Amino acid sequence: MLVTSLALTVDKWRHAVAEEMQTVGWRDLAWAVAFCLAALIMYRLMEPLGLLLPMTLFLAVMMLWLGLRPWYLAVALSPAIALIILAVFALLGIRLPGDFLPFLV
Repeated sequence: MLVTSLALTVDKWRHAVAEEMQTVGWRDLAWAVAFCLAALIMYRLMEPLGLLLPMTLFLAVMMLWLGLRPWYLAVALSPAIALIILAVFALLGIRLPGDFLPFLV
């Protein structure tokens, strides 16, 4: 980080802004922080509730926040996508925090 900070300090192009970054503002930062907090909440809920329920809720909320309409499509797609992700990780042999549905065991 120190090297990067030094490079940014002496870089003659440091004040040049890419065209697609000119409209980025505080609202975009707030959205990024909100998405990160939602992901943290999902991760924290994975241990007590298992993977499936928190991921389903996270996906549904994210799809609705990002504008997927109609709402029932987000509600229908989120468990299907969560099951697909769970199956891929299981096939790869990767153990995620929490079991599939630990409260049923």
